[in-house]
Amino acid sequence: MTSDAKRGSDEVELVPPGGSFEGLIFCRGTTRIEGRVRGPIHSRGLLSIGADAEVRGAVEAETLALAGSLEGAVTAETRVAVADGATLRGTLSAPSLKVEAGAVVDGACRIHSPKADADPPT
Repeated sequence: MTSDAKRGSDEVELVPPGGSFEGLIFCRGTTRIEGRVRGPIHSRGLLSIGADAEVRGAVEAETLALAGSLEGAVTAETRVAVADGATLRGTLSAPSLKVEAGAVVDGACRIHSPKADADPPT
């Protein structure tokens, strides 16, 4: 079975291992980054940053799964998961945060109710 088949046919590998991209990225669905990215990323879906990936720029996503290195402000609509060996340097705002042992999170974190931002008090 190929690695693409294991991941699922709906996943798109946007920046492959060894690849690099500089600029603004807009994506939707399940998107995987395995290379280097310099610039902001706006994702409407699951954004997965692989173990050897390096991202420098703000990230806005529904869900973020970080296994590599990310430097920048992170805003997630549902959840951020930081895997063992991953590094996040920057601010983080999300309703749910999971940090595995061995991960590094260096910056201010704001964990809030998903409804808190959607329905301000009247």
